[in-house]
Amino acid sequence: MWIHFVPLLIRFIAFSPFYFQSGDAKVKILVADTTPWLDTLFKLNDIVIILQGIIYTILSMRILHHFQYFRERRMTKVQRNAVSWLKQFVITNVFLWSIGVSGSIFYMLRIDVPFNLFNIYYLGLTILTIWMGYFTLRKPHLFSEAQELKSLTKYLGMSKSELEELAIKNKADLHKLIHFIESQKPYLNTSLNLQHLASGTGLAKNRISDIFNTELKKTFYDVINEYRTKEVIELMKKGVHESHTLTHLAEMAGFNSKATFNRIFKKITGKTPSEYTSELPDSKN
Repeated sequence: MWIHFVPLLIRFIAFSPFYFQSGDAKVKILVADTTPWLDTLFKLNDIVIILQGIIYTILSMRILHHFQYFRERRMTKVQRNAVSWLKQFVITNVFLWSIGVSGSIFYMLRIDVPFNLFNIYYLGLTILTIWMGYFTLRKPHLFSEAQELKSLTKYLGMSKSELEELAIKNKADLHKLIHFIESQKPYLNTSLNLQHLASGTGLAKNRISDIFNTELKKTFYDVINEYRTKEVIELMKKGVHESHTLTHLAEMAGFNSKATFNRIFKKITGKTPSEYTSELPDSKN
């Protein structure tokens, strides 16, 4: 990763004769414009920045294209949404970058324009940064599956026979996982995490995430919350909700948050917990 900082290091070294002068000396140099080498460095710096923008944009689009290629068979809905969001971000960044590049080119060619493109560019970056922060806070789940997204890259370049062999192994490991979950009911533990499943099945944490991802097209939390919801429904059908609160039922099933329970329950059943219990037959009759 250090290679990405090489241009910054070169820039710092090139401009160091200017940086280490006093403030007054810097002002005189910029106002008098008596150092052609400095103006040349500024132009070269602008060119390097433009090239970096082009290179990183191409690389970003290539990576997104690879993920989209596998999205129908290998990616969960959350992952597809995350990739879609990243694509929108890249496209928006390309648009803003083109404005900044245009400003740099006009500056280098000494072309006057009726408005300052750099002001538009920096205003756009400010708005994009604020929007990213707001979006991240509103939908944190789109950024919680980095490991799952990373695991997809291993499928690139695999032969047909290798994929078939992997599919057989995936089904065997999925059977092991489902058997452990349904027989031991680890989801009743409110603090359940991947490590608990790894310890109980002997499978690595990354392997478990990958299996849920590829075979069920669901995340670890999707699977566990479905089992917890089924557990709550079973308790409701037994009439437990008539003597206990719905929050208590949620805790019995492994949910550690009332808000999460309500959101997941409605997402899976299409009804709120209260609506669901109101439609159940009265166990006292």
